[in-house]
Amino acid sequence: LFLVAAHIALGRFDPYLSSRKLAERIAHQSAPSDEISIYGDQAFGSSLLFYLHRPIYLVNGRTTSMWFGSTYPDAPKIFLDDADLLRDWNSATRLFLFVPSHQRARVDSLIPAGKFVVAESSGKIIYSNRR
Repeated sequence: LFLVAAHIALGRFDPYLSSRKLAERIAHQSAPSDEISIYGDQAFGSSLLFYLHRPIYLVNGRTTSMWFGSTYPDAPKIFLDDADLLRDWNSATRLFLFVPSHQRARVDSLIPAGKFVVAESSGKIIYSNRR
């Protein structure tokens, strides 16, 4: 009985716990040359890594479990800051940016215009710099 209840609960809370639907929308709209970033801690968008099977950049993502490894000289060059994001946002490359709900106000003030909503679910949003 417990396993049945747990299965029902996971299905019910999937939009809150997973970013699967957001990843599906990115996969449907993106090209291989497009870049994908998570704003903040990767834990809030970790299912994007699972579902998309492609490199993802972390903007201000040197937090919690990623911090220590990111300090090594041979760490992948996936860690960006706000200045890097703004540079990439205004480049010719199409960028998808996953923003968890608690970071939305910060991103909206950082990029006040020129962003398009690709998808939104449970407070999480995907912005793009191109339609």
